[in-house]
Amino acid sequence: MSRPRKSSSTASKKFKVGDRVRFKMSIYEHTGTIVEDRGPLGAGGRNIYGIRAFLDVGLERVFELAEDALERA
Repeated sequence: MSRPRKSSSTASKKFKVGDRVRFKMSIYEHTGTIVEDRGPLGAGGRNIYGIRAFLDVGLERVFELAEDALERA
């Protein structure tokens, strides 16, 4: 019996829901939390993540970023 193969999108994921990440918007660096894994929806099959971040005092936003725009916080 053969083993099931891992899909390439599963093997290449660097982050999971709940991970803290850093990203740049404009000239500022922000931190946020991954709240959703949208899967390989980006150009060339890039993984897209939903991020919750406080961009300013009291201003919370949820938006989507590609995996290559994120770093571990």
